[in-house]
Amino acid sequence: METEKKPSVLYKALRSIKLLRATVRFGREHLARYRPQVWRLEGRERATGAPLAILFAGQIENKNYVAHLAFADSPADQALGRRWLWTLLPPVGKRESDGVDLRIIELYESQRRWLRRNFQFFVPIWIGGELDLPSRIARLRHSKNAKKDLLRMRKNDTTYEVTRDPKAFEYFYSNMYLPYIKNRYGNRAFLMSHEDMVGKLGCSELFFVTVRGERVAGDILLYEGDRVRAWSAGVKDGDPSYVKAGAMKALDYLSYQYLAERGYKALHMGGSRPFLLDGVLRHKRELKVRLCEHSKRYFSLSLTAGSAGAAAFVANNPFIYVSQGVYRGALFIEPDLPLSPERLRKLYDEYHIDGLASLSLFDARAAGEKQLAQISADSLHDG
Repeated sequence: METEKKPSVLYKALRSIKLLRATVRFGREHLARYRPQVWRLEGRERATGAPLAILFAGQIENKNYVAHLAFADSPADQALGRRWLWTLLPPVGKRESDGVDLRIIELYESQRRWLRRNFQFFVPIWIGGELDLPSRIARLRHSKNAKKDLLRMRKNDTTYEVTRDPKAFEYFYSNMYLPYIKNRYGNRAFLMSHEDMVGKLGCSELFFVTVRGERVAGDILLYEGDRVRAWSAGVKDGDPSYVKAGAMKALDYLSYQYLAERGYKALHMGGSRPFLLDGVLRHKRELKVRLCEHSKRYFSLSLTAGSAGAAAFVANNPFIYVSQGVYRGALFIEPDLPLSPERLRKLYDEYHIDGLASLSLFDARAAGEKQLAQISADSLHDG
């Protein structure tokens, strides 16, 4: 009878090191929740040129994204180091200037609950969307543009390849995913780590688009129980010419067909930024994606009353926020024009996304404190 093999000394040592690293990482992440990195950003608001100063606390990639939204040119960017969270909070009920026009503080779900009185809006940092595959495929069949795209795909011998080969994942990560995301988002990119990708090999497939046998684009399809997620897309060498030639359209269409043939009814399209004019979110809106979930971290916004810069920022960057357990869109408008039924319908048609309970209209001059109206399908119907 064989005796049970005991773990070696080396195995125990490596396991102890791994546990220690995990403990240290957890400690650092937990500390960062209450002592985030802080920056002061100052420059001219992108659309109006109004002076704008932002106090931002959180991750550097999110800081870069906010700067990209807010400023016409690269702002003065002053790193203030780590600060305790309670030293950054605006006073409850007071919106006077203390040298900044807008505070954006990243908060976790638990923090949001006990600090909700300090901020006007809680904006999910990422918001997910789900695509109804049968409906999308039916629309494509009746689309003239889709028919032209399909004809071009046939002429170019465009098809797909599905694999679970670890070597293919390695190729995709280094030659498609990393260059594509870096080229597209620059210093705003949140990159999937190699470790994360390897950790999902057992529950994922790699879907390649090929043109005349050459792999030009790909996506990792992540299987989560009875649903599937389009997890991480990439293009060969990050070359935008492949995108212009239709590689991403082909990736979408062929993956929809592949998943539908396997019996899947919905495809999770990943997370998007929550700003209603963001290009990725606008594209998903055109696809008729439904908002379905969000990250448990938020951009927590506090606007300074009387600030032209803060008013311009929110007027030019309408966003999705969480209120009473539902998603709403926040639009900031000048109150002088009448809210006619025609104007309300136009705003609804322009900004509504499936999954929003309503669009909330705020007075752009009142620092988010004065709501003018709410637009929903029911209110338009009743009107």
